[in-house]
Amino acid sequence: MAATMKDIARRTGLGLATISSYFNGGNVREKNRIKIEEAIEELHYEVNEVARGLKTNATKTVGVVIPELLPMVGFAHRNAHHCYDVWTHTAVAVDHVPPRLPLRLAMLLHDMGKPDTFSLGEDGQGHFYGHPRRSVELAEGILTRLRFPRRTREQVLCLVRYHDAVIEESPQRVRRWLNKLGPERFFDLLEIQRGDASAQAPAYCTRLDHLRRLEKIAGEVLAEAPCLTVRELAVGGRELLALGYQGPAIGMALRRLLDCVLEGTLPNEKTALLQYLEQIDAKKSEGKRNKSSGET
Repeated sequence: MAATMKDIARRTGLGLATISSYFNGGNVREKNRIKIEEAIEELHYEVNEVARGLKTNATKTVGVVIPELLPMVGFAHRNAHHCYDVWTHTAVAVDHVPPRLPLRLAMLLHDMGKPDTFSLGEDGQGHFYGHPRRSVELAEGILTRLRFPRRTREQVLCLVRYHDAVIEESPQRVRRWLNKLGPERFFDLLEIQRGDASAQAPAYCTRLDHLRRLEKIAGEVLAEAPCLTVRELAVGGRELLALGYQGPAIGMALRRLLDCVLEGTLPNEKTALLQYLEQIDAKKSEGKRNKSSGET
């Protein structure tokens, strides 16, 4: 993956503000300038001209093509977690994701709902409750208007919708997310969250370690060739028909089995899955008998 400003900061031991000042022509001490330039050479860092254009407002045409982005320009977060306004945060975030169209688009559009959802708390901190949902609404209109392919729209909207999601560090939760999004999109979401975190105030970039751990957990889960969908279960409709299941009850039973497999409470083995259903059926039958006895 291409080196980022965050990598340069880590290599030099300098803050992101100093690195940003260097690239924007600000005053940087000579010894720090040398450190930065050595890191640039060692990491083979290349300036993302698109992101630089966004940050310096050089790309004037963006507001013409996507006017919905303009309210972000200069809109202050008024929140300790952020050191940039919404527009600059977006531009820096774009600079921190791989140069793939769905990722860059999702990063460009992920926070556009913030101006419409801003509120100031009693603590004086700015909040943006529900901004992912509003961002999805705006992004859907933009992507449709600009005639992006359906697959691209679905990818981008999914990443915008979940960019702020909290994912617990456990195999069970990661399996759930892999089931929800699929492996490819799950790792794309981690890239989006990494870009988002890298564009926050340096003191609040702690999510980066969390994301690295999630990536490791996901790799370990996938290495076990897990069952992530109903189709991958060791049993199917035929086996459930043999047990007496019919119609919608088959789908409900299969989803229940998948839930157990994703949680790790059942192995994806035919015998174990069928025994589990037989136990449930036996309990239901016993409950009905007890109810009938009580009524008589």
